[in-house]
Amino acid sequence: IITLGNPWWLYGALRFTDLPIPASAVIADARLNLFCVTFDDALLDIQAEASTTPAALSSETPYGISSRTLTTASVQWLDANMGLNRYVESPNFAAVVQEVVSLPGWSEGSSDLLVVLKQHPLGLPFYFKPFEAGSDPPQLVVTFSIAGLEQTITASSASSAASPAVLLPRTLAAPG
Repeated sequence: IITLGNPWWLYGALRFTDLPIPASAVIADARLNLFCVTFDDALLDIQAEASTTPAALSSETPYGISSRTLTTASVQWLDANMGLNRYVESPNFAAVVQEVVSLPGWSEGSSDLLVVLKQHPLGLPFYFKPFEAGSDPPQLVVTFSIAGLEQTITASSASSAASPAVLLPRTLAAPG
C-alpha cells in the first residue's frame, strides 16, 4: 500500500501498538528488521508520526501518511545489495523513537508508534514482507534504559506487545 506525497516522495508506514516502553525511558537503540523479498536497495528517510496515538492507516484517505505531522528527527537509510530472502536491519533511529516517547501523553503499554519510511524520489527499489504475509513479519527492536537498567523489546505482528500494519515503498519515475 503506497501513497504519493509532494514532491514525488513515496511514503510507507509500519504501525506498532501498545509498546511497553516507559515515558521516562532513554532510548539507546531502535532498529527495524525487515524481511527483504525483492529489490534490496534502500534510499529512505526514517521518521515517525509525532503522536502517541497515531490515527489508524485507512485506505479512504490514501493511507494519510504524507499529511501526518512527522518527527523533526530523521535518519537516512542508504544501503545497496543488502541480500534477498532474509531479514535486513535498518540503521539506528533512536532519536526518532525518543522524540515520540518524550511527548506528553506517552503511556507505557498503551501508546503506539507509527514509523514512517519516505523513499527519495530518485531512490532505489526496496520491498519487504508486510505483516499480512503471515511469516517473517516486520520487527521493531528498541533498547532503552530506565533508572540505569537497560532493557530490549522486540515488537512484531506475532507479539502481544505490538502489531504493525505495513505500507510498502517503491520507486516512481518523476513526471517528464
